[in-house]
Amino acid sequence: MDQDVERFVKTCHGCQLASGSSNPEPMTPTPLPAGPWQDVAIDLMGPLPSGEFILVCVDYYSRYYEIYIIKTITSEKIIDCLEKMFIIHGLPVTITSDNGRQFVSDEFEKYLFENNIEHRRTTPLHPSANGEVERQNRTLLKRIKIANAEGKNWKIEIRKFLLAYRTTPHSTTGVPPSELMFNRKIRTKLPEIQFSLNDGEVRDRDMFRKEKITRVRNSTHVKEFREPEVETSEVTNDDPPALSLPHGDADAFTDVPSTLSDTLPTRPQRDRRVPVKFKDYDMG
Repeated sequence: MDQDVERFVKTCHGCQLASGSSNPEPMTPTPLPAGPWQDVAIDLMGPLPSGEFILVCVDYYSRYYEIYIIKTITSEKIIDCLEKMFIIHGLPVTITSDNGRQFVSDEFEKYLFENNIEHRRTTPLHPSANGEVERQNRTLLKRIKIANAEGKNWKIEIRKFLLAYRTTPHSTTGVPPSELMFNRKIRTKLPEIQFSLNDGEVRDRDMFRKEKITRVRNSTHVKEFREPEVETSEVTNDDPPALSLPHGDADAFTDVPSTLSDTLPTRPQRDRRVPVKFKDYDMG
């Protein structure tokens, strides 16, 4: 009876219409390319309140992305923006895009074919298939809304945001996108150490060794000092005369040490004892 009830509920027409969609298919992550700017994704974001669009191009390897603010979204304009990117970064191996009319036109396909670039299209009405660039679109849109709420020029704020994003370690790779893209660090206003990691290790070892040497004395440059012996024979006439001091100046020499040993620092003496293992022996 339990199986009959379960079957009856699952086949209810009204329940199937009102219930939520089935569980989504598990995500298939995009394999990491072998290097930067080999596999890229492009997308258009907009229209914005100003009537403009933003063309976003993301590198799958470094997560570095370029943007262009455009007013027309024809295939010719998209190609013009891509050529400006390719002059800087070179031609990618593949380009992933949705099925927008700008990306499926004969003109766009011809341009990719002439430059030996493979065009990969996502599933229609399935934006998550191009999730990397869609994620960047949400971030850019959020930054634009913040700039408008604060009464700032959103185009200037987007430039500041791009510099901060490119020089901040990515949550997935742990490395700034610019460093993975160009194999170097981009200088910002934040203070940073200019020497390399290897140079820092050398400096640390050098400082450690020098500090250790200053705390440990090298015994090869130290020798025992023996105090001079003081003769106890009677004073003869050959002894030099006693020093005569002017009247009233005697008190000035009351602190003068009587012997040379008083002027020299004494070394600490260790406590000398017979070892415990010899306590039953007569050491003479």
